[in-house]
Amino acid sequence: MKAKEAFQKLEVLIDQACDDCSFGIAIRGAEALGMIGGKGNNQWSLDYDFELVDDSGEKVALSFHSYDQSKAFSVRPDMNKFELTLTATTGVATVHRNQYER
Repeated sequence: MKAKEAFQKLEVLIDQACDDCSFGIAIRGAEALGMIGGKGNNQWSLDYDFELVDDSGEKVALSFHSYDQSKAFSVRPDMNKFELTLTATTGVATVHRNQYER
């Protein structure tokens, strides 16, 4: 699959995941597209990183980060952030970001 096609599909899935407050929509989409990566090992947050490089050398990368915003005497929802990057062979990058609280 071309990196640009994967970027466009994930862009839609990320926005849907944020609308539905369900990060799994985008993560399952990345896995279905054959992207390499998965869950990180951070004990203080939930992280996923995926990457796909196509035959032309273009790269699409998906990063998801979820963390607790609470502090002492202040209970707050978790922040869930997506960053999707398409890097062309020229080095020019296109970035899509979205986030939700839950």
